[in-house]
Amino acid sequence: MHIRISGHHMNNGSSFSQFVENKISDVANKYFKKAVGADVVVLKENNKYKSSLIINNGTSHHQFIKGNGCAYDVYESFNMALSKLEKQLSKTHSKLCSHKNKLIAKVKRKI
Repeated sequence: MHIRISGHHMNNGSSFSQFVENKISDVANKYFKKAVGADVVVLKENNKYKSSLIINNGTSHHQFIKGNGCAYDVYESFNMALSKLEKQLSKTHSKLCSHKNKLIAKVKRKI
């Protein structure tokens, strides 16, 4: 999976980049094994950091799932956005699985 990390008005250190890559790959692989890519944008405004995460789940529906967070610490901001993104991934995954199970049940009834 391709992960692009960019920071506005701040420098992205190697430790933060490594932290982001590990967390996003863990969360994405938990719900979608074929996730295509993710974009992480961290913006510093005054004393706050705003994190925005966008991930392409890799399904044939080409859905982009988003999460945002805002805090005084860059790691806390990222974790807030990641938790929101994880909730969205969970909902999307359950919707796709339930829809798939309904289609399989219809096919079995016809046979």
